[in-house]
Amino acid sequence: MIEYITTPNAPLPGGHFSQGTVFGSVLYTAGQIGQTIDKKLVNESITSEVNQIMINLSEVAKAAGTDLLNTLKTTIFITDISFFKEVNEAYKTYFPNNPPSRSTVVVANLAANARIEIEAIIAIK
Repeated sequence: MIEYITTPNAPLPGGHFSQGTVFGSVLYTAGQIGQTIDKKLVNESITSEVNQIMINLSEVAKAAGTDLLNTLKTTIFITDISFFKEVNEAYKTYFPNNPPSRSTVVVANLAANARIEIEAIIAIK
C-alpha cells in the first residue's frame, strides 16, 4: 500500500506532487529547496540553503515516522559545481558517520531561483 506524506512543517509543494511517498518500509521524498514553510528562500549562503533543506527533509521524514539517520541515498542538484566543496562541508554535518550513498548533478536552474535541491530515500524502522 502506498502512503502519501504531507506535513505543514515543511514547505508545501508548489506543483502537483507529494512531499513524500512511502512504499513498504521506504520513504521517497520530493526534492527540497531551501525554502521556509512560508516559501521564503533562505539564500544568504549556499550553506544556509543546505541547512534549510535538511530541516525540510527532516520534517518530511518525521511525518513518515523516521529520521535522517536512516537515509539510504540522496541526490543533490546544484546549479554551479563551484558550490560542491561548501555543500559537502554543510552536508556532512548531518551525516558525520556512515553517510548515505549520494549522487550530485549539475543543472541549469531550479525552482524559485534556488541554487541547490536535495531529494532522499529513507528507511523506516
